[in-house]
Amino acid sequence: MNKIKSPDELLKLQENIRASRDPNKPCVTICAGTGCLAYGTQKLIDNFKAEIERRNLTGTVDVRTSGCHGFVNEVL
Repeated sequence: MNKIKSPDELLKLQENIRASRDPNKPCVTICAGTGCLAYGTQKLIDNFKAEIERRNLTGTVDVRTSGCHGFVNEVL
């Protein structure tokens, strides 16, 4: 991947990512930043994936991890 050099390039990348996702396939994103990992988020990630598999939803629901987005005061 090339380095993003402008806000317009970032917007274009966001558009491409959104266009490549199936709007009918839920995607759950779980923070896997350093702080969250220290608080045990890996266990949450593993359990979430196991539950999706147990319910035969593998391939139907995406589970992704992300880096830290910082402190958020409200649920988006």
